Amino acid sequence: MQIFNQKVQKSAAWTLLSISFLMLLLHWFKNNNIDVSLTKIDCSKWVCINELSQKGNQLRIIKEDGSTIMPHYTSKAGVRDSFPVWSGDGSNVYFVSNRDTNFPEIYQWDLKSEAIIRKTFSKTPKNSLEMDRFHPSTLLYASGNKLMSLNTKNTHAECLLPNDATIMNPILQKKLGSSGIKCLKGNFINKSTLLAVYSDTEENLNRLVVHNHNEANQLPIILHESKEIVFSIDEDSGSSCTIASLNMDNTIQIVKLEITEDCWQDKFTPNIELLLSIDFGKEKISLRNLFASIISDKFYIQLAPNTNSWDNYGDIGIEITKTDQGYSWKRIDWNIAPEIHNNINFVTCWAVNSTEDTDKIYLATKESGENSSLFCLQLDDVKKVYESNSPTIITEVALPKKYNF
Repeated sequence: MQIFNQKVQKSAAWTLLSISFLMLLLHWFKNNNIDVSLTKIDCSKWVCINELSQKGNQLRIIKEDGSTIMPHYTSKAGVRDSFPVWSGDGSNVYFVSNRDTNFPEIYQWDLKSEAIIRKTFSKTPKNSLEMDRFHPSTLLYASGNKLMSLNTKNTHAECLLPNDATIMNPILQKKLGSSGIKCLKGNFINKSTLLAVYSDTEENLNRLVVHNHNEANQLPIILHESKEIVFSIDEDSGSSCTIASLNMDNTIQIVKLEITEDCWQDKFTPNIELLLSIDFGKEKISLRNLFASIISDKFYIQLAPNTNSWDNYGDIGIEITKTDQGYSWKRIDWNIAPEIHNNINFVTCWAVNSTEDTDKIYLATKESGENSSLFCLQLDDVKKVYESNSPTIITEVALPKKYNF
């Protein structure tokens, strides 16, 4: 009997030791962003939209088969979900919401468990979420005049811009840190170089800012000032991006900016190339976004007209293509197929999903007083992937991205 009890105790000890080891191993996997689940999510053909109704804003994920997933709550008046962004592995969607408080906070939508997890509790404004291109567990977001980073594992937040050197410099402090200044967007162009756009509401202009994040005491550099500025970072090169700026004379300039880590060794020396200049004359427009193709030398500019002179079709698409003579541009015709022409009344938003073999444009439309629709445009093929069953407006389209983690 004593021998039997000793065997039982030894077996129990080994079982407890094995469980402890497995728990430690799982904890290590989690901290190092290693997925150990048996089920994988292929989100490459999924789309996250933000839908506005009389009850409020509600995120919705549309699958390839037309089915949808929604966060676990019923939208209500005054509640607003916004700025959805996919994690690098496609298993989570991060977004900003005021569902639990009057202040917008950042939430994680775990698509495997369908759980909604609140990640911030700081009671400060948050918008323009972006995944850090070089750190899979880090989010970048704008908060007032600050560009912040958030570690999604331990919820540690850090201010990236303006840095201490900016605060000590009266000129830069006025241009980046004073009242009336708002950070619009930021991300890393390479592992050391941070790129951000700031808005000065008093002077009615945007500033493009670049900063060597490895040198905490180095002053940020204002590269360009213009009425409006948007940029798209080249996901493959890790050193270049395309910038579109709307000037006071109503021209849009498309510029290629290349910043390698060697640029910071002596005097800052970026490589800047003007690709194209587009004169819109008297047409009043506003820059909304810029998408770069990863399979060809193409760019897509999202514009919003400030007049009805563009046939009242809402958001405008401009396609820029590289030719033997340089770069040319054309307006994208949304009426390329009867499926759209018979339903379209107003384009509320659109986005480009550039994969390894093709560019897909996801176009959100609103029928007059009726439901919203989402179309997928691929070359000459048009497919309706979603239609709401009640009067709504699709305000945002977020697509999965591939990151070089």
